[in-house]
Amino acid sequence: MEWKELEQKAEGVKSSLVKIIEGINANNADNLPQPEPTLNLSLDLLKKPSYDIVVCGEISKGKSTFINAVVGRDILPVNTRVTTSQVFRITNSATESFELVYVDETRQAITREELSKYGSQIDADMYGEAQLMENKVLDYIQVNIPIEFLPQGVTIVDTPGLGSLHAAHEEITNRYVKNAAAVVFVFDPANTMVKQEKEFIEKIFEVTPYVMFIMTKIDDASEDYVTTMIRRNEELLKVFEGRCHKTPRIFPVASTTLSKVGTEEDDDIKEVYYRGSLFPEAKEELLRLMYKTVGLSRNSFAFSEAGKQTERVLSSINNQMAMVSKTNDSEKEAIKRKRKELVDWFNGNWGAGSDTSKKVIEKLNDLCSGLQSRAQLIVSSNGALYKKLMSEIDDIDSMEDANSFSDRLSDRLKGDISSSWRNLAVSSSEKLNQILAEFKMDMEQELTVKGYSGSIKLMSRSELAELSGQDKFDCLKGSYMEGAVLTGIASAVLKVIGVAIFGWIGIGIAAVTVLITVFGSRKKLEAKQLASAKQQLQRGVQTAFGEIREFLLVAPVEGEEYTPLQKLQKEIREVGEKSLKSVYTAQEEKMRQEDEHLARQEKMDSEQKRKENARLIEQKKVWNGIGLDLQKTQQMLKEVIAALA
Repeated sequence: MEWKELEQKAEGVKSSLVKIIEGINANNADNLPQPEPTLNLSLDLLKKPSYDIVVCGEISKGKSTFINAVVGRDILPVNTRVTTSQVFRITNSATESFELVYVDETRQAITREELSKYGSQIDADMYGEAQLMENKVLDYIQVNIPIEFLPQGVTIVDTPGLGSLHAAHEEITNRYVKNAAAVVFVFDPANTMVKQEKEFIEKIFEVTPYVMFIMTKIDDASEDYVTTMIRRNEELLKVFEGRCHKTPRIFPVASTTLSKVGTEEDDDIKEVYYRGSLFPEAKEELLRLMYKTVGLSRNSFAFSEAGKQTERVLSSINNQMAMVSKTNDSEKEAIKRKRKELVDWFNGNWGAGSDTSKKVIEKLNDLCSGLQSRAQLIVSSNGALYKKLMSEIDDIDSMEDANSFSDRLSDRLKGDISSSWRNLAVSSSEKLNQILAEFKMDMEQELTVKGYSGSIKLMSRSELAELSGQDKFDCLKGSYMEGAVLTGIASAVLKVIGVAIFGWIGIGIAAVTVLITVFGSRKKLEAKQLASAKQQLQRGVQTAFGEIREFLLVAPVEGEEYTPLQKLQKEIREVGEKSLKSVYTAQEEKMRQEDEHLARQEKMDSEQKRKENARLIEQKKVWNGIGLDLQKTQQMLKEVIAALA
């Protein structure tokens, strides 16, 4: 199937589902079960598509060079040193524009020439990241440029990379991968897959099955060598079979050759470069990956939500029709008894005090307990950031390097600590969401099986797992979670961290600079003097980490009785318990309303029952029609699935 034809089919499924869900909303009535908030969330996801294709891998693997080649222009900063320090989000647009987007959601327009200044670690080291960003925390850099082949709603995301000396780089990469709809993981021919890469790929498959592997930098290696390295890595990737959307395969790409396509004017030579880059096959796979993401995940989710609501409504209409048409008291009692059995079963298995709810509370407590150790690791001498800083001090071999390290230390701590704590808050919210989402989905699945019986085959939990991390988060936040409170958890922690990192914490760092300056910058010192300077730096780092630890883990926030960590733990627990209660009380309320309708219909006189029955017959016709439309859409969805297999 050609891509255009496939796109038309996927769009056909989407259009059909949009029409069906809008029809469901239009045919709501006071006597029918009201739809879950997730139904309209699925409609929003269909109408406002946004898919992140995240490019990641270890540092210096050629991620930015590859993306430049893909989009056909040198947009992202590249260099032989570690360069990308920020996330770049690249979106297809009719016109060019560039801007900085901060975590407080403010935006700042920049020029194309300034992309390196704000997104390169080289420039961040040269100018000072805090000065560049005016003491704000940057979330990402938005790049809007024309990209012919990029589907509507798809954004390519370039990440700083793994294995950097800057802990913030890895934190940023982790955060964006968690929200990925699909991932392109980059290898190079220098080495086979290392342990860190394997562990990171494990994390990716927890988020999405849509992963593509490429190998860049093949231009300067022999064909036999590249082939050998690809085979070795593919052998190592076999452990992920069954978790990937297809058998893992590595696509070689000569990025440097491909980049020449965008600058070459002669069409014949341009074609030689294009085919010589081996990009055509990789591009075909990249398109397949994108269309699987765009064509399947959200369509499947919307189909499931529409199907659940249609089954609920038809079941309710059948019960109501039985109640108004029955004249025998024993038959009416049988209907009420069946309803009561369903309510009792629900309360016993899913309500407050049930074993299922208790297990969720235990998971919430475990989550909060785990925050303690994770937070301590960020600011302890056993943490990755502390060890990296101490390792760098050990490697200093001149006074010039000592002063350079001292000058950058404050910015390093500001960026790395704030990023680590932001990730802690966000990942805690995501874990909380996962716990509650699983509870909600399992509850609905069992309730559907026990309470309703229809002809529409709903998506299973495993099929819905193909939604990206962000979509899963939005599913529950838009349903029962206290979304505003959850957002407040992360922003409140960021606010507190911002005060510490960009103000108070600088006092501790200043002592380091003063001590180093005593020795005088750029003077050639004896080994003993250099050793003394390095000791001063080590003590300064220890002092700074002690102050950070005191502020975040020991001392209460000014005007409050809790430390930032305790505040985060308290709010996570409270939001979790409140949201858990909302999940089952909302379902209880729906079942109560259905029972009230049945009770009112039982007490109607004969004329009222006749009119009510006529109303229900018309409603059933409409909803049977919706059911038939769903069955037709399901067949269309199966065709898309088959074409993308």
